[in-house]
Amino acid sequence: MSGGTKSDAIAVTSKPVHINNNQTYQLKVVVSGKNVKCYIDEELYVDFNVSAGEKADVYQVVSTDETGDIIIKLVNITAKSKTVAIDLKNADVTGAAHVEIVKGSSLDSENIVGNKEQVTLESMDVGGFSDQFNLKLQKYSVTVIRIKR
Repeated sequence: MSGGTKSDAIAVTSKPVHINNNQTYQLKVVVSGKNVKCYIDEELYVDFNVSAGEKADVYQVVSTDETGDIIIKLVNITAKSKTVAIDLKNADVTGAAHVEIVKGSSLDSENIVGNKEQVTLESMDVGGFSDQFNLKLQKYSVTVIRIKR
């Protein structure tokens, strides 16, 4: 994001969405080869192809909502954990955050009724966040951080 505007090619693949407080949404991220699709309640919002020359291992989106909270979404599509550096440039954060991590054991992991669960969700409240921090992303994971301001 730059000046409140999405940059790079992903800007033309997304459409506006309004997220309501206290409403549960079903989120789905589908990665197939170099294509990433993001759904909210089964409606497609992002359909992005990574260029053949690009070697992206981690994808990110940063936004705010009407409360002013900073929402960071990070996707690690690799078989190894990745450490990323986050710089929120004077965002005046309180240090408190809610973190949710969805993870599997491979890109093909999926939950099927009657089978052992392959994709899990961790949800936790965490303190100690600042304007700059490093974060270790688990392999094959989507991490969503909501930081209070």
